[in-house]
Parts: sequence; structure tokens; C-alpha cells
Amino acid sequence: MIGARRKKQKLDYRWFLERLEREDMREILALEEFVNGTTEDPEAFLEEWLRPLLRQGLSIERAYEIVIESVLRPN
Repeated sequence: MIGARRKKQKLDYRWFLERLEREDMREILALEEFVNGTTEDPEAFLEEWLRPLLRQGLSIERAYEIVIESVLRPN
């Protein structure tokens, strides 16, 4: 019984690690796509993403934090 429980725990850990790796990879790919888009047309990025936040009185650091968070977790 104890052996079966340990085996189940090992499987749960593997599942968790695999899921974590997939989520990390999704975040990395989302950031990569975002950065590529900003370097292709930096003026559009500034107008569409940052200026509205800066107009609301946010610092540039906070504006970037919000933009990156929205890319990583869009919902």
C-alpha cells in the first residue's frame, strides 16, 4: 500500500513538472512574439500599448509591467 502511494506521488510530480514546463514554454513563446512585434514597428507599439497607460499617469516601468502581464495572462 505504501509502495503504491509513493508510485502515485511520483506520477503526480512528473505530471506537475511537465505541465509547468509547457506553461513556461507558452510564456516564453508569447514574450518572444511580443518582442518581435515591438521591434518591427516600435512607433506602433508606443502608440497602441504604452501611450494610453502613460496618459493615465502610470510610470514607464508600471506601464511595461501591465503590458507584459497582459501578454502572459490575457484573460
